[in-house]
Amino acid sequence: MIAGGIPVLQTAVSLRGGEWLSVTQPQFVDAPLDERARLVFLILASTILAVLLGFLLLRMAGPLHELRLALDRFGRQPEAQESLPEHGAREIREAAQTFNRMRERIRGYLAERGRMLAAMAHDLRTPLTRAQLRAGKIEPAELREQFLANLEDVQRILNQGLELAGSLATEEEYVSLNLEAFLQSIVDDGADENNDIALKPLPDGVSRPVVVTARPLCLKRCVSNLVSNALKYGGNAELSITGGNGVIVAQVEDSGPGIPEELLEQVFEPYFRLENSRNRAYGGTGLGLSIARNMALLNDGALTLRNKPGGGLVARLTLRPDTRSRASRAFCA
Repeated sequence: MIAGGIPVLQTAVSLRGGEWLSVTQPQFVDAPLDERARLVFLILASTILAVLLGFLLLRMAGPLHELRLALDRFGRQPEAQESLPEHGAREIREAAQTFNRMRERIRGYLAERGRMLAAMAHDLRTPLTRAQLRAGKIEPAELREQFLANLEDVQRILNQGLELAGSLATEEEYVSLNLEAFLQSIVDDGADENNDIALKPLPDGVSRPVVVTARPLCLKRCVSNLVSNALKYGGNAELSITGGNGVIVAQVEDSGPGIPEELLEQVFEPYFRLENSRNRAYGGTGLGLSIARNMALLNDGALTLRNKPGGGLVARLTLRPDTRSRASRAFCA
């Protein structure tokens, strides 16, 4: 029924004594103030809930981000990666504990491999030395020379195997290096041996010095291996320095036959040799590029290869600029 323009529900209940209890209940109440209050409450509650949810997501995302960075660093430098802090939600703590256990196992395997190779090398040197001494008694001379050449090949393979094992770890400290002067010293050493090797000048307008943060001995082994490959398989080596995207790049180019595109990554695998050979015509064990990449990783860098359009190969070594050097920051920007 309608009472005063408002729909109402009226209920009558019979009581003892013949009396009636009448209850009238409005079915609609026009209360705009209550509606606004409910709307404000809903907005405030939603805002508080969103803030709490964002806080919880950030609290979980932080440890996950740390885990991702730790995995990336461990992949590049297993010997330098420290254990991951075990904090956060239970699942995050368990993930960090699993990572730390994996880290210890892998580091143990690497250390065991190094010890094993070192022991093998030590044990093999003695019989190799005896064989070289006894080879002097071999006749005829032509057979003796062939036998000695084979022993030298075995010794070279042994030495490079040890070098590969040692290229995964180092205790060398990072220092600031003038990259241009560093590469020029390698070029000068190669030029003394009458090699076709040169360093391109820095682009016009670039201020000097271009300084990187690196481990000098590791960096020298890396660049020297790249230069040696370029000279061996391309006949020449041209070094240059470029920058951009927050990194400094040292390049080593040659004019050789290059590498098939599908094998540009596979050639970094230890003992991998190309069938059509940049290797076989020149000997080698297939460890040079593997060692060079490990040396790049020990410098917190990366080593990649690409073929030049006109022929030849380009090795690109990315390095960290020294943040204290204004010239380096401008060059790699």
